[in-house]
Amino acid sequence: MAGLRGGRAARERGRAGLGEGDAANDCSVVLAATWADGTRLVSLGDLEPAAQAELAALDPGPADIVKVAHHGSRFQHAPLYHQLDGDLALVTVGQENTFGHPTDELLDLLAATGAQVLRTDVHGTVVLPADARAAPRSVGPAR
Repeated sequence: MAGLRGGRAARERGRAGLGEGDAANDCSVVLAATWADGTRLVSLGDLEPAAQAELAALDPGPADIVKVAHHGSRFQHAPLYHQLDGDLALVTVGQENTFGHPTDELLDLLAATGAQVLRTDVHGTVVLPADARAAPRSVGPAR
C-alpha cells in the first residue's frame, strides 16, 4: 500500500499527544495479505481518519477480512470501510479499556457494511483457520 504517508507528514497534520486522535498513530503498520484461495485481509493498524482517507484514495479494493483501525475508536473514515466491504471485522481491544473502545459509532458502521464482528474483549483470541476462513473461532478467555 505504497503512498500512505506517516512519520513527519502525519505530525504535520497538526495533532500531537498520546492516545486517541494522535497523529503518531498514522505511523502504524497497514497490512494487506491475500491467501492462495483469494481471501484478502486488510489490517488498518491504528490509522486515524486522515490517513484512512489517504488509503481510500489509493483504492485498496475490497477485503474479506478487515482488522479495524485503532481498537474501534471514534476516529474512523467511513468511506474506507464501505470501500473495503469486509465480510468479517476484527476488533482488537481490551475489556474495560478507558477509551470506551469499540465505540457504538464504529459498531454501527460495521453493521452498515454487513460485517460479522469479532472482538477480543468479548470473544478472546480469535483464530482464523486457513482451511475454513468462514468459521473463525475463539480460543481462550475474553480479555
